Amino acid sequence: MEIKNKLVATGLIAGLAIFGSSVSSAAQACQELPGKLHLVSVGGTKRGQEFSAEYELIQENRIRLNEKALETCSEGDFCVEEASIKTTFFFHPWTKVSHGSMTAVVNCLK
Repeated sequence: MEIKNKLVATGLIAGLAIFGSSVSSAAQACQELPGKLHLVSVGGTKRGQEFSAEYELIQENRIRLNEKALETCSEGDFCVEEASIKTTFFFHPWTKVSHGSMTAVVNCLK
């Protein structure tokens, strides 16, 4: 029984290692496609409670990011490097206004 547990654990670790390596290579596939890389940044504000505003602001900024990428690539094909997306969020408790920004690497495909 102990040997069986060791084999299962070894198989699980090996499977996770293979999955982890394929995820990192898939995440960089956008940058490796032929095209021109751009750094795109957007921002926005939202009034309301901190937690709901943060979620809504992140969703709205993602839509803005796609729109800006489309504009940057002159209405052509593009891909957004998901691993490069960085978000910032600040909530001001006195004014109940949330500020957020999102930055990502965009590849304008050829």
